[in-house]
Amino acid sequence: MSQCNCETLNGNVDSVTQTPDGNLLFFKGKNVWKTDRHGCICDGFPCPIDELFENPPAIVNGAYTYDPEGKRIIVLFGSKVSHIYNENYKLLKKDADRNQYFEAENLDSATVGATAFYYECNPVTRATVNNIGLVNMKNDRGSDNILIRFALNDKSEAKLLSKGTVDEILPCLGEEKLPTQWDAAYYQDDDTLFVFVKSDYWVYDMVSQRVIQSGKFNLAFGYCKHWKDDAKLCDCDEVAEIDAVCYAREPVNGMYFFKKKLVWKVDHHGCIIDGYPRALHDEFPCAPSQVIAAYYSRPDLALEEEGQAAADDQIRLVGKGYKKHYDDSNEVVLKDYLTKYFKPLGLDPNTISASAYYHVRDADEPGGDSNPRYTALYISMKAANKRDDILVIQTVNPTSVGLKTGSVSQLLPVTSGNDLPGHWHGAFFRNDDNLVVFKKDRIYNYVRPAQKAWRDDTHNAYGYCRHHSPSLTSNCLQRDKTCGDCEELKGCVDAACYAHGDSEELYLFQESKVWKVNRYGCTLEGYPKEIKEEFPSAPEPVLTAFNIRKDPYLESSGQGKGLGLVILAGGGIKMGYNDKFEIVLKEDYTAGFDAVGLDHKEATTFAYYRALSPNEPGGNLAPRNLNLAINMKSASGAHKIVLNGVLPSHDLFAQGPVSEIYRTTGGKPLPEVWDDAYFKDDNTLVVFKGSYFHVYDRKMQRIIESRSIWSHYGYCCHQYPTMKPTYVINPSGECNCEEIQGDFDAVCHSFDKHGGLYIFKGIKVWLVDRYGCICDGYPVETESVFRGAPNPVQAAVHTKANKQLEDVGQAKGSGYLALVGPGWKNKYNDSFEMFEREELQEYFTKQGLDANTIGATTYYHALDPSEPGGDRRSNVTAINMKGKDGEGIVVLYGIEPEKELLGMGSVDEIYPCIEGVTLPALWDAAYCRDDNSLVVFKGINYCVYDRKQKKLCEIGSIHNQFGYCKHRRC
Repeated sequence: MSQCNCETLNGNVDSVTQTPDGNLLFFKGKNVWKTDRHGCICDGFPCPIDELFENPPAIVNGAYTYDPEGKRIIVLFGSKVSHIYNENYKLLKKDADRNQYFEAENLDSATVGATAFYYECNPVTRATVNNIGLVNMKNDRGSDNILIRFALNDKSEAKLLSKGTVDEILPCLGEEKLPTQWDAAYYQDDDTLFVFVKSDYWVYDMVSQRVIQSGKFNLAFGYCKHWKDDAKLCDCDEVAEIDAVCYAREPVNGMYFFKKKLVWKVDHHGCIIDGYPRALHDEFPCAPSQVIAAYYSRPDLALEEEGQAAADDQIRLVGKGYKKHYDDSNEVVLKDYLTKYFKPLGLDPNTISASAYYHVRDADEPGGDSNPRYTALYISMKAANKRDDILVIQTVNPTSVGLKTGSVSQLLPVTSGNDLPGHWHGAFFRNDDNLVVFKKDRIYNYVRPAQKAWRDDTHNAYGYCRHHSPSLTSNCLQRDKTCGDCEELKGCVDAACYAHGDSEELYLFQESKVWKVNRYGCTLEGYPKEIKEEFPSAPEPVLTAFNIRKDPYLESSGQGKGLGLVILAGGGIKMGYNDKFEIVLKEDYTAGFDAVGLDHKEATTFAYYRALSPNEPGGNLAPRNLNLAINMKSASGAHKIVLNGVLPSHDLFAQGPVSEIYRTTGGKPLPEVWDDAYFKDDNTLVVFKGSYFHVYDRKMQRIIESRSIWSHYGYCCHQYPTMKPTYVINPSGECNCEEIQGDFDAVCHSFDKHGGLYIFKGIKVWLVDRYGCICDGYPVETESVFRGAPNPVQAAVHTKANKQLEDVGQAKGSGYLALVGPGWKNKYNDSFEMFEREELQEYFTKQGLDANTIGATTYYHALDPSEPGGDRRSNVTAINMKGKDGEGIVVLYGIEPEKELLGMGSVDEIYPCIEGVTLPALWDAAYCRDDNSLVVFKGINYCVYDRKQKKLCEIGSIHNQFGYCKHRRC
C-alpha cells in the first residue's frame, strides 16, 4: 500500500452541516468536502461548492439542516442572504430579507460566524417541542461574539427566543468551556453540539451541559479513504465485494461478511473485529465451500409477544442447492436441501445470490394476515428462464411457504432516489425494517414505507479495521478515549457467581481468568486477572461457581443461614473461600452424587438459590432450605435439572428435564445445556449459554430477557454499554449534581417500560432508572414536565397497563399517570398532556375522611381471589391517609373495571406483618413493583412489603438504593 496525493481537510473551515444520509459537508473557501461517519473524505471530494449546490452564496458563512414537514432542507448562509436547498442540493428559494431577523436587535447578519440547528425535545418523551437554530455572531457593538437562539416553524419563519454570551446560552458545568467565537458548528442526534475553531474542535453535551471532548481537527475529520489511524497506513484486510452478509449473534448488531473462503466480522460501527478475516471453516465448521447467501433468524421477544412467529435463533449459510443451520455454538444442527422449496415454483435454487430475513409486521404485507405472523425472506435469484433477475418472498417460521414472486422493481418500487439493482450480492434488513442491498462495491439503503433508496460505497459504511474506529459517533464506547488495552469479556462464560458481601458484583470465569463486574456489567479496575491470583489453589478448570450468600434479614425470619462463601467447583472438588480469600472449605462432592445415583462428571452448572415459598422444594422446612439447581446430563444423554439441598438439609428434592423444572408459559424455553447460571436477588434465574444469556422469571415462568453476553457483561471500566443509560465516571469522585436524600413527597412508575421511577420532592421531579440512578437532565421543575401539576405533589400513581395479565382476565390498565394535590388530582397521558382534573372529596365524604390528608397512593393488580378485588381481578389504588382519629389508615379503591370502595382499615389490618417489623402508619410515598410487592418510603428509609408472604422482605436507606447521580455508581 503506497501513499496517496488525496487532498486532506485540516481545519479552518467556514461552516459545516449534515447531509440527508448522515454524512458531513465541510465548506472552506470555494470548495466543499463530504466526509463519512468515520471521518474519511468521500470519493469525488473536495469539489467546488457550485458543482454540488445550485447557485450557492459566494461565501458560505453558516449552514444547517432540518426537516420541516418531513422534508430535509439545507440552508446556506451568505453575507446578506440565505439560500434554501432540497435534499438533492437543488435551490428552492433565496431569503433576501434575512437581515430583518437581526436588524430589530441591532445586529449585522454579515457577522455570522457559525450556525447549527437542533430539536428541543421533551426531556422524557423525546417528542419535539421546538425547532431551534443557533447563530454565533458579533454583538450589537461589533465586538464580542454572542449566541442567538431562534425557533423555526414549518414555513422556515424564524422567531427570536433569546440572545446572550456563549456561556449564558450554553453554560458549561465542567472546567473546560466552549470558545466564544466559532468558525462552524453542527448538532448530532445524540444531544451533542460540535464546535470548530481553526484547527480545533469541541464536543458539548447539551444534556449534562459539559464539554465532553475536544481535540485537533485533523485527528478526527477529513482523512481520505486511503489513510487510517491518524494518517498512518496499515495492512489490514478490508471488506470489499462480498458473496453474502448476515447479522452475527455478537457483538450486538455486528455483521458477518462472506467472500470466497474467508469471513469477516464487523462491530456495530462497521469496524472489523480483531482476528478477522479468518478462514470460513474455522468460524463455521463444515460450511458450504462457497457461501452464496446467508441469514440469521434473530429472535425478537417483543414481536413474538405481539403475535410474531418465534424465530429459531439459527444462522443459515446457503450453498449450491442446500443450506446449513448453525446453533449458538456455531455447530451444524441441520442440512436442508432447497429443491423442495423452489421446484414447485419452477425455480432453480442454484441461482440464489442473496437472502434477507425480516419480521412481517403489518397485516397487509405478504404473510401478515396469518396467526402468528410469519418471519420471511427476500431471496434474490434467477427466474425460470435462467436469465431474468427476480425476487422471491418466502416464509421461514412457523412454516415455509412461497408468498410472492416478481422483479425487484415490482416488489420494491423506488419513488425517490437510486433504483435498486436487479441482481444482489448480499442483503439484510436492519432493526428499523429498512433493507440494505450489496452490489459489487456499492450498498443501497431502501426505506420500505417511503419507497425511497440511496446509494453509497461499501467502504464508507463497513469494513474499517480496528485501527480506525469512529471516535465521534453517537454510540461510541470510548468517548473519553482513556481506554487502552483493557480486555473485554466476549462470551462463553465457564462459571458465574456473586462476589462476597451483599453487593451486586459478580465473578465471571473464562478459561484461566476471572472478571469482576459491577451491577452495570462494567469490569472493575485491575480485572481480568488469573483465577489463582484471586482464589489460591482454585480447581483447574473452574467448571461452576456459586456464593452461599448471607442475608441477615431473611435468616432472622425463617431462612436457612448462609455461609458467606464463594464456592468454586471442578474435577469433583469444591473449594470454599471467605471474604479474605482464605480456603475454609475443601470437599469432595463426588460422594453426594454417588449416593443418589448421579455422575458428578456430567454436572456443568451449580446455581444457588433460596427456597422462599412453602410450596417449592425445601420451602416447607424450618428453617427454609438453601438449595442448588444443578444442570447435568442424565443416563439417557439428555440434560436435566437436579434440585439439591445445601443447608440445613442436603436432601435431593427433585429432578427432571429443564422444560419440566423451569417450564415456560410463553415464548422461548430455556436452553437444555447451560454453560453456567446464577440466581439474582429478585429470584430470577440467569442462564449463560454460548455468547448469550437468558433471564428466567420463576414467578411468571417465562424468559423475560435474552441478550448477548457482550451487550451486558465485561465492559472495561472506561466504557459503558450503549443500551443502558450513559453512566460516566467522574475521575475526581466529586460532582455538583443534586442527589435525592429522602423525605419524598410522592413516587410512581414512569412511562418508561424498563422500570424507571418519578420521584417528587418540593417543586422538583427526579427520573431515576431501574438501577436507582438519576437520568440525564434531572432534577427539573415538575411544572416543566407535567403542566399544571399540583405544587407540591402530595401523591402520585401510574395506572400501568399489563397486556399479559389482561389476556388472562385482569382488568385493563388505563395507562395514565395521576398527580394528587390537596383534594384533587390531574391525569396525564404518555405525551405528558393533562386530559382530566378530578375532585377527590366525593370519594371520602361518606367515610368521614378528608382528601386533603392523603399522604401516599400506589396502584397494583389484585391477583389473589382472597384479597379485596381479587375475585373480580380488579386494579386497585391503595391510599394512605389520616383516619377520623388522625391515625394512619389505608383505603382500597377499585379503579378498573369499575370504581368502588374495596376496603378500609389501619395499615396493620390491610397489610399485616406475620413476623418482624411492621409498616409505618403514615407514609411519605409508595409504589408497587412489577412483582406486586409494595415499596413504602418514610423519611430517609424505605421498606418492601411482600403481599403474598405478608411481611417485610427488605429495609434500607433511600440513599443506598435511589437517587445516585450519573457520575457515580452505587
